[in-house]
Amino acid sequence: MKSANKRNEQLVSVAIIDDGINENLYSNIYLENNIEINSELKISQRKYYDPASISHGTTCAAIIQRYSSCKVLNSVKILNEKTKGTKSQLIKAIEWCIDKNINLINLSLGSIDYRITKR
Repeated sequence: MKSANKRNEQLVSVAIIDDGINENLYSNIYLENNIEINSELKISQRKYYDPASISHGTTCAAIIQRYSSCKVLNSVKILNEKTKGTKSQLIKAIEWCIDKNINLINLSLGSIDYRITKR
């Protein structure tokens, strides 16, 4: 019989699709994957970036890390230094998440695509 005090927790795999996570900034952030999808839709491991840089993705990761105990974090960088990305990069990032069996995707999105569709 299991102890009543033991919690039966299942790890949840979380991907943060944003401007990248700097896992070196906070000591409690561990990334299972730290990738970048560039404007040509090439997926690569992120290796060289400013270890003191605070990004929106890093802030999101710190909040998730603080308030959730059942997660594996993944960084999917699609935004450039001007915090701009393309719809194609977003689609590629979501496809990557599906391929990696990610349970939860964290997105903070905005758009300036003002196309009007005619009816």
